[in-house]
Amino acid sequence: MKPTLNLLLICCLFCLCSSAGRAQSPIPATPPAPVTALQSVFETDSRTSVRAFKEPLEAFYADSQNPAAASSIPSDLGQLRLAANARTATSMWNIGMQVLDLKAAFRQIVSGLSQVRPEKQLSAQATSSGTTSLVSKAGGSSILALAVDAGALTSTTSGTSTTVSGNLEGIGSLLMGQSPISIDPTKQNGLRAIAGSFTLQATFNLNQPSTKTTTATQPGAGTSPPAGTQVSIPSSVGKLTGLTAQFLIHNPFDPHSQTFRTNWNATKADLQTAAKAVLDATDPLVGDLDCPACQADWVKAKSDLAAAAASRNPQIVADVFDNYVNTVVDHAKAADPDFSTKVVSAAKAIAAYQQVVHTAIDKTLGNLFTLEYDFGKPLNQPETHDFKLVYGYAMNSTSAINSLLTSASGAKSLFSANANISIYGGTIPVSAKYGRLHYGQVSAEFDTPVFGGSVKQGVFTLAGYWQYQPSPSVLNITQGDVAPGTSIPAPTQVLVGTAGSLFVAQAKITIKDGKSGIAVPIGIKWSNKSDLLSGSKVGGQIGISYDFSTLSGLFGGGN
Repeated sequence: MKPTLNLLLICCLFCLCSSAGRAQSPIPATPPAPVTALQSVFETDSRTSVRAFKEPLEAFYADSQNPAAASSIPSDLGQLRLAANARTATSMWNIGMQVLDLKAAFRQIVSGLSQVRPEKQLSAQATSSGTTSLVSKAGGSSILALAVDAGALTSTTSGTSTTVSGNLEGIGSLLMGQSPISIDPTKQNGLRAIAGSFTLQATFNLNQPSTKTTTATQPGAGTSPPAGTQVSIPSSVGKLTGLTAQFLIHNPFDPHSQTFRTNWNATKADLQTAAKAVLDATDPLVGDLDCPACQADWVKAKSDLAAAAASRNPQIVADVFDNYVNTVVDHAKAADPDFSTKVVSAAKAIAAYQQVVHTAIDKTLGNLFTLEYDFGKPLNQPETHDFKLVYGYAMNSTSAINSLLTSASGAKSLFSANANISIYGGTIPVSAKYGRLHYGQVSAEFDTPVFGGSVKQGVFTLAGYWQYQPSPSVLNITQGDVAPGTSIPAPTQVLVGTAGSLFVAQAKITIKDGKSGIAVPIGIKWSNKSDLLSGSKVGGQIGISYDFSTLSGLFGGGN
C-alpha cells in the first residue's frame, strides 16, 4: 500500500519545524538482541517519519527476514525513497490525481460513510429472543451485513439470534457482476433505483431446535413399542423467526438514495478544482526531494537499511529511516530556499481538498424516514405482522466528521423514533378472547459518540420503549407440550401474562471498528414485565456485527 501524499507532507512539515538544533538520529554500532515484534515497533514509534511510512517499513523489514521474498525488497525500498514516493504519489496514486476521474473520490466518500453511518439497523428486532436493538433505525447496510446477538429485550425467552441483512440493489448488482454502488447515469434504471430503496433482513434463532414427526418406526427390542409408533426427531438446530423489509423514503446517508446521488453530482466540480490544486502544489516538491545531495542520501540510506534489516531489529530500521528523512529534508531546504513554503502550500491544498470531501459528507445531515414491515414467528405463539414508521434525525451540532479521513471516527449523533402497529396473522378462532390487534408501540433512542481514536470509536445509547397490548399474549399449545395423562385437548391456545403497558429502558455502549466494519454492542435493560410473564426484569445483551459495505471498493464501488 502506497503511503498517502498528505502523510508525506506532514512528515516534511514536522522535520521543517524541528530542524533547529536537532541532532542526527544515532545508528547503534552494536545491535541489541533481535526484536521480532515489528508491528509494535513501527506503530508505537513517536516520530512522524516512522508513523507516516509505517506500512512500507513493515513490508521492507518482513521481506528482509524472508529469503523467499527477496525479490520484493527493491520495490519495498522504492516506496521508502522520498523523491520516488512523492513522484509516484503525485503522478499516479495521490488523492488529487485519483479524483480527476471521480471514481476514487466516490469510493472514498462511500467508504467513509460506511464507517460513520449511525443509522444502520443490523441486529434483530426488539421482539426477538436475541437482540441488542430496542429501536429500529432508518437505514441498513449498503451491500450485506451479518449480526449475532444474545439476550432479550421484550421477549420472555432469552436466546441467541443471527441476522442477515442486505440492500437489494447491492446484492443484485454483485450477483450480476456489476458495481454494488453506482452513480453512473448510464447504469441507472427504474428497477435499480427502486431496488436501492429496499433493505431485507432475516433473523434465525440458534437456540430453537426444530423437530419432525414420523411413524416409520419399529421396536428396537421385543415387541414394544409397536411398529408405527409416532416419534419426534430433531430436524435442524436453528429456525427462521423473523423477516423484515425496509423501504427508504428519505435517507441522505444511503449511497443508493437519490438524495445522496444529487449531493454527489453537486460536489463533482468542486472536487475537480480542489484536485487540480493538489497536483499543482505538489508537483514542485518532486525535484527538490531528488536534488543531487538527496540522491546521495538515498544511496547511503539503502546500505544502512540493508544493514539494519540484517540485524533483525526493527528499531534500528526505524532509526535509520528517520535519520534518512531528516537528512533529505535538510538537503532539499539547502537546494531550494522556497522548499518550506512549497511544503506548506501543498499541505494547504490537500487540506482544502479534504474539506470539500467533508462538506459533501456533511450534506447527509437532517431527517430520515423509512417504512418497515416485520413478519414474526415467535416460539409457540401466533405469527405476527408489524407495520412501522421509522424516523431519524442526524444532528449537525455534534458532528465529528472533520476527523473522518484521518481517524475514521466521524460518527454523528442520531435521534431515532418508531411508531408501530402489530396484528396477529392467520385465522382467529371464532370463540377467541382476543382480537386481530396484537399491540401498538412507540419508542425512541438517542445515540452519540463518546470516544474515538484512529481505529475504534464508542457510541453511547439511551433508549425507551412503550407498548400497549389490549389482551394478554397468546400461547399455542401443541400435542408435544401436553404431559402424558393430561386431558388438555391439543392443539389449543391459552392467554398468558397481562394486558396493558410494557415499558423497557436500555443503556448501551457500542464499540465500532470503523475501518473493518465490525461493531460490538453491549447493553443492559430494565422492563416492568415481558411479553408472557408479569414482574420486572433486568437483563443484559451483547452482540457482534460485520458490515460488508466497507469492502465496497473490492467490488468496484467507485464505478
